[in-house]
Amino acid sequence: MTDPRSPLVLNRRSFLGAAGLVAASAGIAACGSSAGGSNSGSDITLWTAFTESQQATYFNDTITNPWNKAYPKTPLQVTLKPVNTLAQLQQTAVEAGAGPDILGEDGSSTVVPLAEAKQILPLDGYAEKYGWRDILLPWAFNASTYKGKLWSIPNAYETMLVYYNPATFDKYNWKAPTTLDETEALFEEAHGKGIQPITSGNAGWRGVNEWFVTMFWNHYSGPDALYQALTGQIPWTDPVFVEPLQILQKWFRQGWIGVSSQDYFTTQFATCYTNLASGKALTYWSGTWEFGSLPLYFGAKAHNDATWSWMNVPQMRSDIPPVVNELSIGGTYSINAQAKDPDAVAKFLGWYLANKHAAVVGLKEFGFEPPPITLTTSDWVPGTNPNYSRCYDEMAVNSKAGNIGYTTWTFWPPKSDTYIIDSMDGVITGSSTPAAYCAGLETVFKAELAEGRVPPLFKPRAYAAL
Repeated sequence: MTDPRSPLVLNRRSFLGAAGLVAASAGIAACGSSAGGSNSGSDITLWTAFTESQQATYFNDTITNPWNKAYPKTPLQVTLKPVNTLAQLQQTAVEAGAGPDILGEDGSSTVVPLAEAKQILPLDGYAEKYGWRDILLPWAFNASTYKGKLWSIPNAYETMLVYYNPATFDKYNWKAPTTLDETEALFEEAHGKGIQPITSGNAGWRGVNEWFVTMFWNHYSGPDALYQALTGQIPWTDPVFVEPLQILQKWFRQGWIGVSSQDYFTTQFATCYTNLASGKALTYWSGTWEFGSLPLYFGAKAHNDATWSWMNVPQMRSDIPPVVNELSIGGTYSINAQAKDPDAVAKFLGWYLANKHAAVVGLKEFGFEPPPITLTTSDWVPGTNPNYSRCYDEMAVNSKAGNIGYTTWTFWPPKSDTYIIDSMDGVITGSSTPAAYCAGLETVFKAELAEGRVPPLFKPRAYAAL
């Protein structure tokens, strides 16, 4: 079955390895994209995939047609590629010295190898020309730099949430937990009633592993400890990082995350959404990319009367802020070093970032995560799902207060991020210990820190001054 999730979800957490612009624009293939994807004159080329025709209509109306009308000499031309192979096709083409003008990656960490291989262009001059430092939120701009140069433009920002079905909570008069003790008491009660505490699975995207690591480290270890570790002040073997993974391992062992580790490794996303909508599961821990997925399983589109909402990830240790929004760049755009007209590509990217209308319409219509630009309550399009607007309004408040954390796919160097995902399997199955896992990460991370591969960091609670 074709995965029905929105393009942003597909590419950041599933198969595309490209960004929201890339996925959403696929529908323009019907409007004159080239068959092979090679540059043609001054065209701006893009490779993509899509799952819903409505997304093409949205993108044509808000991006493609306005741009091509305003700049007919440098039109956007899109080549449709298979969803499951787009990322590999792009990588192969780039390594051969070809590929589209706009290269999409799934986060800041994966941009670093492209920069080191000189396969993408530095963007500092364009950033100054088009005011990207002022358009983008400071943390996102800084995280897009490497060794003092800007190499990518972030296209979506996100945080982690706990999704739930209010009807399930109402049935048993349960309330949203806010602490670790409350969460474990609720999970124990729900499990005793035959309700899965957390529905989850990484069969569709192995990176689900790092979602849990990210959440437990931010909401138990806390942003301050993470900042110290990411800057080399304390090791990853510190108990503050081992202890939350011991709790996570216990949750897997007790059957609170998936029915079992085997179930977790074989469960697809669609099953998670169905479990939540039917009341079979109590919660689903994931990110804001799910805004594009959940409406397809709840309410009119799913032919049921189920509703969904979200709560913040609970505070797992009393000496960290009650609410922390770990921040993430959901995808990036870079300019291919082989682009025939990089100035035209940069002009388009600047135009795209400044197109706030497209961002808020995409959020309303499809749950697309907006780029990390300043958005206020007054910007939301009437009819926007309150679950969407409430989240980004709260993210703005928490960002201003400095209650901000770090996602592994944005702020860890690439080899460390890969280790976090791959080696977590052993912790989940119980074949490895959290202490051994953290020791392995310390070895990988120390080498990358010495090489200067850690993305630039904002300091927790200092963000308000930016």
